[in-house]
This record gives sequence, C-alpha cells and structure tokens, in this order.
Amino acid sequence: MAHSATLKAIILMIASMFAFTLVDSMVKLLSQHMPLGQVLSIFGFGTAICFAILAIRQRQMIFSPLYLHSGLAIRCFGEILGGSCLVIALGNTSLSAVTALIQFVPLLLTAMAMIVLGERRSMSRILAVLTGFAGTVIIIRPTAEAFDFYLLAGFFAAVGLALRDLSVRLVPPEIPIAGLSLYGALSVGCAGLVMLWIQGGGIIINGVSALYAVVMVLLAAAGLWGIAACLRLADISATSPFRYSRIIFGIAIGVLVFSEQIDSAVIAGSALILGAGLYSWYSENR
Repeated sequence: MAHSATLKAIILMIASMFAFTLVDSMVKLLSQHMPLGQVLSIFGFGTAICFAILAIRQRQMIFSPLYLHSGLAIRCFGEILGGSCLVIALGNTSLSAVTALIQFVPLLLTAMAMIVLGERRSMSRILAVLTGFAGTVIIIRPTAEAFDFYLLAGFFAAVGLALRDLSVRLVPPEIPIAGLSLYGALSVGCAGLVMLWIQGGGIIINGVSALYAVVMVLLAAAGLWGIAACLRLADISATSPFRYSRIIFGIAIGVLVFSEQIDSAVIAGSALILGAGLYSWYSENR
C-alpha cells in the first residue's frame, strides 16, 4: 500500500509540474493579446477566489489578527516580486529558458534556510547552491553582447518564489496555508492593477483571451491541489526529484508550441541546475 501511495504521489507531482508549465504557456499566450498588468491581475484575483473557496470549505479562518505577522509580509513581497517578474519574463523571452531558471527555486530555498533559519550548513549544500547559480548565470549570459534583461527578470522571479515558500516556515503553525495563499494571491492581483495603471489601462477580453484566462486559473488551482495531495500521500524525499520534470515540459512546449530555438547556453545551464538539484536531494537523503 505504501508503494502504491508513493507511485500515486509521483504521478501527481509530474501532473502538477505539467499543469504549471501549461499555466506559464497561458501567461505567454495572454501576453500577446493584453497588457502584462491585466494578465497578472487576472491570475492573482482568479487564484485568490480559488483559495477563498478552499479556506471556506475547510472552515479555516480568513480574517484574524494572526495574519498580522512579518511572515505574511514576506510572503506577499515574494508573491509580488515572483509573479510580476515571471509575467514580465514570460511575456518577453522564451518559455524554455524561464522554466529552467525557475527550477533554481529549491536551491535558493536551501540557501535562504541556511542564512535565515540557521539550518545546517554543509559543503554539499553550499556546492549544490553554487552549481545551480552557475547554471542560471550561463542561461542569463550577463555579457554586453548577449545580455537579456528579461532573463534577469526570470531569475528575480525565482528569488520571489523562494521567498514565498520560505514564508511558510516563518509564520506560526496555527495560521492556515489556505489563508496565507489567499493573501499572497490578493497581493499579486493588486500588483497587477498597479502595473496595469502604469501601462495605461487594459482591454476588453474577447472569447479567445477569456478562454486562456479561465484555463490559466483552473490549471493553477489544479496544480496547487496536486502538490498538496502529493505531499499527503508520500514523503517529500520520494517526490522532490520529479519537480524537475518541469524543465522537460517547458523545453518541449517551447519548441513544439512557440517554435523556440534551444541554444547551448540554455541546455548547459539547465543541466547544471538539474544536476545540482538532484545532487542536493541525494546528499540530503544519504
């Protein structure tokens, strides 16, 4: 029975990574039809509705003085930074490269945990983080000839998402995750409104754009549900390596759907990030 549960958890993890890659694809498609601020606000407020429904169904508190905590402020900042930079990157550069950069999040989270939470510092952890960072540098290519600002935005998106995940460890356990996610999503939606105001306003959504928007929100909710269900079925150590299937999905969709050209820098950088992540996982389990 334990083997069956682990297998189901692995399938859910892979399916969730595929759903998140499709969400990124919807963001990229929507960015071709509407301002990025409008895409971000739809994503933020749409997922906030999903989290509100989840919190109400689980009878979790939404309004409470417990939410007045510095950990929630860090989460909202991480959500705003991650969501804004991710939308900017996806709207202006290749899906495959951005997906590879996002896979640096687990290693960034390891570094933040060592610095902020005082978790164990080991040579294997430090080596994995530095190797993953080298992979991001290769993808971004910070040279005068090949520098791409939007790939740098993808890196800061990874930083924001890592801060979002770190915030879970900073808040008291009595604060429900659904409530944290709700306020984080609302902050993303508000950031989208500010970006939309700077861009000069949005557009009326037509049939195709509305379909993309609905699919984006539903897939995001499905992916988050899949992750939660996965963590209930099996240990994190058994499923964590399958998070990196997102790189494969991102590159495949980038090539097949968006006709992207995968250059040697993206391949080399992705390999370093993937190898560092798997090495870190193996080292921790050992």
